[in-house]
Amino acid sequence: MKQLYKKLTALVVLMLLAGTAHAQFNKKASPMEERHGNVYMELQEKFSGLPEQLKVALDEERARGAVNAQAILSQNMAKSANSLLATPYVGRAEAEPNDYFDTSDNIDDVIALSGVLNDEYTGRLVSGEFSSSTDIDVYEFTVDTTMMYYFAGLHGFDAAGEEIDVDMRLFHESDLDTALVENFLDVDGNDQIKGDILGRDTDGRGGAGLFRLTGWTSPVDQATGEKLTGKFYLWVFNDDGDTGTYNMTAYSVPLADFVDRKEPDYPYSALIDNVADPNYY
Repeated sequence: MKQLYKKLTALVVLMLLAGTAHAQFNKKASPMEERHGNVYMELQEKFSGLPEQLKVALDEERARGAVNAQAILSQNMAKSANSLLATPYVGRAEAEPNDYFDTSDNIDDVIALSGVLNDEYTGRLVSGEFSSSTDIDVYEFTVDTTMMYYFAGLHGFDAAGEEIDVDMRLFHESDLDTALVENFLDVDGNDQIKGDILGRDTDGRGGAGLFRLTGWTSPVDQATGEKLTGKFYLWVFNDDGDTGTYNMTAYSVPLADFVDRKEPDYPYSALIDNVADPNYY
């Protein structure tokens, strides 16, 4: 009888513990936690006692989350057999043949397209393909010296869905010499195409092997003291000889709208109309 009593007591205790654990595990999150996840607790602590600022920060976090979700979706689509041309972020595919300067693909039309997310910028993505181990894609654009440009490699994948590098070199129409100069500027191992303006400075992007030329403006011609005008060329390639598809951003923003921004810059909405007072400094 005592053994039966002990077993029943132990069973009751286990049931109570299980019920408590189940209640804790299945504790219903608040509506705000369900909506914003763990970031809600972080923002709540950051803006404690500031309900209006908390609301603004949460709204911005939600909007940013939506953009991130679209970016992830686009990347997943790039890995699949589906074409990214189905998304609004891609302006168009590259126009072949564009293997050299004289047959380059002019992307002025893509840069001029309205921005998808807002009207502060223009441009879309260009989708391209390295069809062979020696394939080079050359894109040209007519520079506007009042604009700031954003060119970056994205979504580089081979046929098996493995990531590939997307590299780039920049040329101006005044010097299209593609001769390779070894130990350029007497730096050992610094092999560079003679007419290339930036060398390897654009290589890599967060270790992802994707080029990045963002926040770029036309450089100053040392001979005239004025910014270079005319046509620039993006020489896009894969240095490893991999084949596959990729995307490239081709965006521009008015330079004057951004050069005088100052603190505060958080929440993100604080950047709106946040133009520096010229007498501030």
